[in-house]
Amino acid sequence: MLDIKRIKDDPEAVKAGLRAKEVDCDAQIDRILELDAKRRALILQSETSKAEQNRVSKEIPVRKKAGEDVAPIFKRMAELKAAIAEDAKELTDVEAEYRTLMLSLPNLPDPDLKPGGKE
Repeated sequence: MLDIKRIKDDPEAVKAGLRAKEVDCDAQIDRILELDAKRRALILQSETSKAEQNRVSKEIPVRKKAGEDVAPIFKRMAELKAAIAEDAKELTDVEAEYRTLMLSLPNLPDPDLKPGGKE
């Protein structure tokens, strides 16, 4: 499997290398880059929501001790829990497609080899 760092650093060189191997994977490379960006954004969003959930959950005992109403906090916690679950499901779908595309790419040919078929 090709390294995503190599694909992200120079996608045109990877595309050219695969074309030299007589494999047209331009659309796959573009889709992999899109999925990688989406995957990273989802992970960041999920981690941010989890951090907020942890922060909000620490407020509950403080507010209860002060005699304040904690119903809005529980409502916010339910919203965060639903958002985290939705992000996790979407991340699973994105990662499945990402992995399938990454595994379908052939290895790059050695730079010393001349382009051509199997002959």
